[in-house]
Amino acid sequence: MPATNPWGRLTTPAKQSQFSLDMFEEWKSQQNDEISNRGADRDPEVEDEHNRCMLRRNLNAYVCYKELDRYTACLEDKKLIRRSDDDGVGGSVGSSHYSAFEVNTQNKINESLCRSTHNAYASCMSSQTNQETVLQSASLEPHCTEHRETLFHCMRAHQETEALTNAPQCTSAYRTLLRCGLNHLWNHYWREITKFSDADEYHLYELSRDDNKRQDYLRVLTTSEQQQQAHLKEMEDIRLGYYLDSDDGRDSKSSS
Repeated sequence: MPATNPWGRLTTPAKQSQFSLDMFEEWKSQQNDEISNRGADRDPEVEDEHNRCMLRRNLNAYVCYKELDRYTACLEDKKLIRRSDDDGVGGSVGSSHYSAFEVNTQNKINESLCRSTHNAYASCMSSQTNQETVLQSASLEPHCTEHRETLFHCMRAHQETEALTNAPQCTSAYRTLLRCGLNHLWNHYWREITKFSDADEYHLYELSRDDNKRQDYLRVLTTSEQQQQAHLKEMEDIRLGYYLDSDDGRDSKSSS
């Protein structure tokens, strides 16, 4: 039997019908909404902490990745941090795998043993200019247009009150816009480093709609190649109609 992709061929959106493409676009819109809403919470302090975490992640990803790699390399050299490779994950440390942990710049041992790289990394991360650069990019994120319009509407409506009281009136709308933008900036980075393609995204869409394909996909993740091939042969036999010998097959077909 020829080799077969255990969860079916990876199809690209361009090869689908217009109806399928429309459904796919609707699904992508729902996924973007979910990304925008990650970290949303009734408690403003909880949401602020999420935004601070995402700001640090995006600073690491887009601005301070060189400083992070150097600092992490020193921590590894001093046996102060464990590589992601120890968990069976390949690749370089730092900007590629820091999502598995967060470097603690407050640790005095880190600071004393890796002073130069520690100071360079901490300085980059705490730079107001760098933070404002990331926050501005987040506020202009295309997926967050509605949140941006909500903020502008709030600012116009409360312009006089804010001028009189000198107190921000639209912190909730601004917090929501930043949450949306920071989440999507991180998603763009994740897609880039994982080489997540349109075909991959369409495949996820298919898995979300087809329980059989989803189960096949999970089976690939949790079984050996030999077990996968045995399952594929069983499925092929069921599809073709499995007979003990050719005579049984002809008898069954003639009687049907």
